[in-house]
Amino acid sequence: MIYTLNIKCVGGAYLEEPFERTIEVSDEMTLGTLHDTIQELTGFDNDHLFTFFMARGPGGQRTSVVETGQWEEEQDRLYEMPLSEVFPLEQNMKLFYW
Repeated sequence: MIYTLNIKCVGGAYLEEPFERTIEVSDEMTLGTLHDTIQELTGFDNDHLFTFFMARGPGGQRTSVVETGQWEEEQDRLYEMPLSEVFPLEQNMKLFYW
């Protein structure tokens, strides 16, 4: 299956102009590979921690994509999780990358 993802920067200290890209990816792509792709598309230098979460909006109540209780386990699982385990999201929810 192919997913069409709309990647949009909703704010940031160094955001100089609106950023939005649409990409098509396989459902086998992992969140780790999506992280790497977003880093490349934006020109970020991959020097910060990251996470993915689900919410209705960027400032809404967050739901973790992975429930483990420990940061390192969660990051390992997050990096290896295929998009097929994330999508489809619950109604009115979006996937956010922080």
